[in-house]
Amino acid sequence: MRAVSRLTTAVAITGLAAGAMAQDIPPTGGAPAVEALTSEAPTGPQWKVFSRSNTSNYLIDLTSIRPEGDELRVSIARVPNAGEATDLSHVVDTFGLRCSAGESHVISSTELLEDGVTAETFQTDEPWSEPRGGSLDATVKELACEDMVPSGDAYAAITDYIAAGRP
Repeated sequence: MRAVSRLTTAVAITGLAAGAMAQDIPPTGGAPAVEALTSEAPTGPQWKVFSRSNTSNYLIDLTSIRPEGDELRVSIARVPNAGEATDLSHVVDTFGLRCSAGESHVISSTELLEDGVTAETFQTDEPWSEPRGGSLDATVKELACEDMVPSGDAYAAITDYIAAGRP
């Protein structure tokens, strides 16, 4: 698998609403352009916006993409579109991807409160499924399995993204 060999040293994804299957929240508003992964692996988290909806911005941590057994794991964050700079609330999900089988699922979900403190992490027990075209899962799978990187600025932490005004 091409993605596994190139991503052994880099990449990641997190974030959907607790209890909701990722496919139930399709990205809207147009996803930012993507480019092929060509640079050296970053040394810390690199959160980049890859999709927006009416209520949330979705970010992927490119450094969290890593092989684990026969799958890739990635972290995705869902950050509310609006809020005070002091409101650090967001959700981070860990996705599992089987690139060659074309399957994905959310493994766990972590909710962070307004003060940035972790409220709860739970295992979702979501079954493997083939992502529907245009769904959040399909976008996450494309980014991780095809070595794609969203264009735009990278943030070392979700709090940095929020402090920047949720651009």
